[in-house]
Amino acid sequence: MHVSINITYEDHIAIISLELTEDCFDWESLSELIEHASAINMDVENIYAVVIHSLNSSFAKGWSHEILNMAPEDQIAVGSAFTAIANIKQPVIVAMSGSILSAGLELALSCDIRIAATNSLFAFPETKMGYVPLAGATQRLPRAIGRSNALRMLLTGEQINADEALRIGLVSELIDEERLDLKAKEIAKIIASRGPIATRFAKEAILRGSEIGLSEGLQTELDLTVILQTTEDRAEGVAAFMEKRDPVFKNR
Repeated sequence: MHVSINITYEDHIAIISLELTEDCFDWESLSELIEHASAINMDVENIYAVVIHSLNSSFAKGWSHEILNMAPEDQIAVGSAFTAIANIKQPVIVAMSGSILSAGLELALSCDIRIAATNSLFAFPETKMGYVPLAGATQRLPRAIGRSNALRMLLTGEQINADEALRIGLVSELIDEERLDLKAKEIAKIIASRGPIATRFAKEAILRGSEIGLSEGLQTELDLTVILQTTEDRAEGVAAFMEKRDPVFKNR
């Protein structure tokens, strides 16, 4: 049986590698994605950062015919895979090249840091076929690039190139394709070298804050800070700073 999504580990980094049939997500690959996301969430003791990339020339181009022809009552199951990625506690970096369309871009929007090769093309072509994105893009895209830019992409279905994606904030950095995976791992290694509880809490505060008002968001930040103050890693970080040495975090 072909496994379309594999997971490997390097130090404290989980690497999810896509090798999708025809660059499209099907039910099997979505199930694999949920399984890997669950495994990562259950291992915060050892996994501090996550990288998602593709072994194919294009990151991902869309959905299988099976999913496009699914019954309406099955649609909620499609979005659950990308919600599982969005709910990973550790920071998630996605590295993209080639065509990032439809489901591929939906997955990218579920990640925390998006980098892309200079040859990348992005689009949600769904309206050209008479439907809308199936897995959360109408909600995640405007949060990432603003309402006006999101409406332009979703309503026209037109492709944008890598430079435009960088300009509107869809990606944070453009890299030559041959260095893309290396750059993603470099970012992950930097994050993994920081206090793992602190990076998880920072992600939680930002993501929760985007869903609530400012005062509630500030309270969330304060609550997490109070919890962090009780950890060994917080004490180690302060001691290392005072002693002018690198901290040795223990994730507790």
